[in-house]
Amino acid sequence: MELHAVEVSAFKRLPKIELLTPSLSVLVGGNNSGKSSLLQGIHFAITVLQSAQLSADGGKPINTLGFDQFIYKPTGDLIRLNHDGPITSKRGPNFSFTFKDDGANEHHKFDLLLRRGKNANIAITFDQGSTFFLRAANRMEPFSVFVPGLAGVPLREELRTSSVVANGIAQGDSNLYLRNVLYRIIKDPQKLTKFHEIISAVFPGLTISSTFDPDTHLYIDISVDHNDRSVPLEMVGTGALQAIQLVAYVTAYNPALLLLDEPDAHLHPSNQKLLALTLQKITESGSTKVILATHSRHMFDTLVQEEKVQVVWLKDGEKKEVADKRNLSVLLDLGALDSFELFHVGQQRFVVLTEDTKPARLRVFLAANGLNEAEYFLQSLHGVNNLAAAVPIADYFTRQADNTHVLVHRDGDGMSDKEKTWWVENESKKLPERTSAFVTPLTDIEHTFCRPEHIAAVYKIPLADAQTIITNVIAANHAVFAAEFAQKRSNLKDTALRKMENVPSAVDLLAGGVLFEHVKGKRLLPLVLTALQHAGYNPMHLTETSSDALVSPLLRDLINQLKQAVHDVQHVDQ
Repeated sequence: MELHAVEVSAFKRLPKIELLTPSLSVLVGGNNSGKSSLLQGIHFAITVLQSAQLSADGGKPINTLGFDQFIYKPTGDLIRLNHDGPITSKRGPNFSFTFKDDGANEHHKFDLLLRRGKNANIAITFDQGSTFFLRAANRMEPFSVFVPGLAGVPLREELRTSSVVANGIAQGDSNLYLRNVLYRIIKDPQKLTKFHEIISAVFPGLTISSTFDPDTHLYIDISVDHNDRSVPLEMVGTGALQAIQLVAYVTAYNPALLLLDEPDAHLHPSNQKLLALTLQKITESGSTKVILATHSRHMFDTLVQEEKVQVVWLKDGEKKEVADKRNLSVLLDLGALDSFELFHVGQQRFVVLTEDTKPARLRVFLAANGLNEAEYFLQSLHGVNNLAAAVPIADYFTRQADNTHVLVHRDGDGMSDKEKTWWVENESKKLPERTSAFVTPLTDIEHTFCRPEHIAAVYKIPLADAQTIITNVIAANHAVFAAEFAQKRSNLKDTALRKMENVPSAVDLLAGGVLFEHVKGKRLLPLVLTALQHAGYNPMHLTETSSDALVSPLLRDLINQLKQAVHDVQHVDQ
């Protein structure tokens, strides 16, 4: 039997999704997009059929199940599995499977409906004579194996009956029975050969063995030989262990579907790529189809190199069009998939790429310079100090619409105004169309909030008093500030300003002592906040309040120009 499509309706976060089932499908999307709901829904429907068969009355599957009769439970309250409210006698989750029997050309459809029955039980409706039911209800040859995040294995494992192992796999606890699965594979020469053939494609030479004797031993031992080293199963490296788990499930049961929910979580990128290669080998070696959800660009890029791989982008429980897989790859790397929709519905036309990982103060600074939060999407991005990392990201966003503009922010890092102007003019040549770079007026965003003019405006105190606060803080910490400034200048001369002529050294600039403009804002701000608190002021107000002192004329003029450009394009379109 071959599954060709599955439809999940009114289940958890999913109003209705139809999914074709090629050999490998990759689900991507932001948090709460519906990826896990889709995987759970498919596996839940299969295990409902297993539950009905297991609870058969006189050999006939029952059509009403109590809570304890469900093998797999995605929630502690099954009544709440419906998408838009509790399951009732008239509405509830629906599942449809399109399939072909072995040797047949005609497609068939199998429907499963869940509704509320008597005494808070769940009534299930399906065709008990369908070949799909006969295949999917077989727990000993599971139609689907669901792995909700690959995990380690327990240190000890007793031999369990085949029924207990199959039940554990149906419940999503397959890692707890991995030694049982591997032991059965080792006892079957044909399956052991298949296991070694698949695993060796990714881990050449890896083999498994066991000396377990059920008549004399209490716990199952599994040894893994690889790279001229033999270790117990629990001591195998994470990448190889996860590959062993997946190949074991497929070899032992040959399921129609292998459902994986973020198997890359907490894996090193090199192991993520090995895991992706393992999945590719699994689909090439048999009839098992793989559906996985991932947040990893490394997994994504490795898998989607094959044209046959299906990419499904989910948002708010619905499928979105994917025009270019490279777009999703970039956004996966950023963790910014949800931003894609904002541009397509025209909500935002500005993107701000920043090196700040905590951009709350940057947002206040941008608002003071005329760019309100509702007008832009902000994405933290490491490495924008040389713009190289920002180029592909900016290119992606500007390709979304002809009036989308990108602002790339970097800190001043001790540069003079002349040096900042030189850097922007030279580095901006590397940027895509409709992309602009701006540098903070002082060393960084935090520095701007420390300006005496801003302090005086926020707390309504004389400017001289604000200047005294700053002067005292700098005087008390001048050695640290001088050392940091010297280090910054040294780095600048080797990186951003290496091609600029006659760049003064820190020694030259500090000849007159440590001045306000030399100080690193991220170091200065906490000291200023402490001083304000000791003086009886609420320090939180300093970075949460806007003032004219936060305005950068260069940035304000740039934002006004870009807004006018967006307005002109919109006017032409109308």
